[in-house]
Amino acid sequence: GAYAGLIADRFFQSDACHNTEYAKPGRFMTPMDTASFTAPDGVNASGIFQHEVSTHTGAGLWCQRIGMANLCAATCALAREAHNWTTLCDKALHRYMSYLKNIGSKLGLLLYIVAMKGEEVIVLGQSDADHGGNARTRISISGFHVYIVTLRGTFCLVEWTSSRQRAIALSTAEAELAALQLLLKAVLNVCTVLRLCGIFPRVILCVDSVSAIAVAQSGISSKLRYSSVTQGLSAAWIQEVCSLLSSEPTKIDTVLNSCDVQTKGLPLGPFRLHSLF
Repeated sequence: GAYAGLIADRFFQSDACHNTEYAKPGRFMTPMDTASFTAPDGVNASGIFQHEVSTHTGAGLWCQRIGMANLCAATCALAREAHNWTTLCDKALHRYMSYLKNIGSKLGLLLYIVAMKGEEVIVLGQSDADHGGNARTRISISGFHVYIVTLRGTFCLVEWTSSRQRAIALSTAEAELAALQLLLKAVLNVCTVLRLCGIFPRVILCVDSVSAIAVAQSGISSKLRYSSVTQGLSAAWIQEVCSLLSSEPTKIDTVLNSCDVQTKGLPLGPFRLHSLF
């Protein structure tokens, strides 16, 4: 929290902010608006922060990795506009820094695992994708959360991401399957660390796409064969890993899928809800 406040203070005290409408933080309760600030190709980079964006997004990346998981979507969205920076991006960066100043500087993070010897430990994974989320490139955004859960109250978010997919997804199922494959890699890493500690967790996987779940269960998709080249997807690998983990993906409602916060800007209500977890 202290580091987030320091980042925000440096931004508002910078020469670029001096004597401009961005000199003071706004009263924003989320780091990213629901409306896109992506400019189409060919628009001149005219934003006043275009030469400082790498510094500010780099600091934001550090904040999101040390515990502020709900910053991921906003940080990555800003970073993707570094070479196409406009006045809309200036406003988006000001909103981002205002959130850090108003909310982020007051946050802290405490992680702990409470479990007696022999008690069940659960690794809970959730994945989501925003199909065609980038208005300029039409590239989808993948997001996931990995939690460690125990019956004695532990509910720790230990791994998360918001990342751009490799190529344009031609369907929601393809985008969701790419997010699921990314989640499985993270779940394997978390399970490996736990097993080295003598903990053998039960794995629960949650996806909000019925089509992606069907492909994961069968390991075959004649309609998505091309995605092995464009996205590096392997339905057979996904099915095999799910089998090794003894966990078939299950459907989760979008309202309850906390990693929705990693794929796009959300209204205040859902953002606050998902930020709790």
